[in-house]
Amino acid sequence: MKHIIIKHLLGSLSISLLLLSSGCNDAEYSTLNNQLFLAETGTSANAFKKVTIDEEGATVSATARVSNPVDQDVKVRFVVDASILEKFNMRNSTSYAPLPTSHYSLSETEVVVKKGESIAPAINIAIEALSKELIDSGNQFALPIKVELAEGDNICLLEGANSIIYVVDQVIISSVPVLGTDPATRRYHSAAAALKEDITLREWTVEMRVNMNGFRKNNQALFGAWGPGSELYIRFGDAGTPYNTLQVKFGLEGSGNAFSRSNTEFEPNKWYHVAVTYDGTNITLYVDGVKDVDTDNLKGKTTVISEKIQVASSGSEWFVNSCMMQELRVWNVCRTQQQVANNAHTVNPKTEGLIMYWKMNEGEGNLLHNSVEGAPNLVVEPDTPIRWLDNVRSDGKGRTGLN
Repeated sequence: MKHIIIKHLLGSLSISLLLLSSGCNDAEYSTLNNQLFLAETGTSANAFKKVTIDEEGATVSATARVSNPVDQDVKVRFVVDASILEKFNMRNSTSYAPLPTSHYSLSETEVVVKKGESIAPAINIAIEALSKELIDSGNQFALPIKVELAEGDNICLLEGANSIIYVVDQVIISSVPVLGTDPATRRYHSAAAALKEDITLREWTVEMRVNMNGFRKNNQALFGAWGPGSELYIRFGDAGTPYNTLQVKFGLEGSGNAFSRSNTEFEPNKWYHVAVTYDGTNITLYVDGVKDVDTDNLKGKTTVISEKIQVASSGSEWFVNSCMMQELRVWNVCRTQQQVANNAHTVNPKTEGLIMYWKMNEGEGNLLHNSVEGAPNLVVEPDTPIRWLDNVRSDGKGRTGLN
């Protein structure tokens, strides 16, 4: 019995020493004492916040906090640290680029947590609207901020919670073409890209932003690509399904559907980001970054695209509504849900796996340029003037309808 008691006491002593030796740098240590962190993190590591930036920019704040009132003045320093962003990208499979120094400013770099208090005055961080060059790059930018001790005794960092990533969500304003049947002109327009060689896909992603003015008929095809005995076809409606639901056909031509309808019933005059992915086993539909439906009934399929890719291609008899479209992309990789959600409005044309990228923002003409070097442009057919609409905003506050 004595042996058991002594063993228990030694175990308790070991645990106490371990807690003491872990110090205040252990973010998992439940008792916070004299630990410095950013109030905006809520003591959580890997914190980030999306900041929407319009033409006037935006202002965010950062607040230094100590876990308990301090017994002396403590001076702290705010630092922009790109290494934090590198670690964040690795941890979260993101690819944010550091926001250039020309596009932000800190109201203060040093503040004081006064004796008897636990929080310092917040600093303001002004973030400017991205330049056209930065927007056109397709990169997404972020500002990594951390707080560190400048002067003071017995204060330690709550590692991970002393930094935060401000992700810049720039509002993009652009023009878009009207495909399908335009009620203003009563003309029907589709578009096609001629391929120089066959494309073989064992996994893939097709995505776009789309806005339909209605769903009066079935078989209104957004995207079509065919090869020897195979097809990849995305359309609104089919016989026996609601015309405002999406259907994806994939595999042997005419052999059936990956899924017959989406769970989402789309609304007229509303922008959606739609992505269909295939990883060799599962086909998944995402609507606005959220998984809508998936299936594995066509696992192990390979598709070959030959001759051309077609957009709004089901003909004037079937495509009776109009379609505003932009950000149409084809990948030879299966994009993750996070990648789909984070890149709805733009992406770097040099991103690995991106093989076709039509931004559809020219504002005039019948040629839709491919942003991937060497990849084919989309040519609007027939060669009659297509209507372009402006003030389409990525935050949804601009144009949503044709008028």
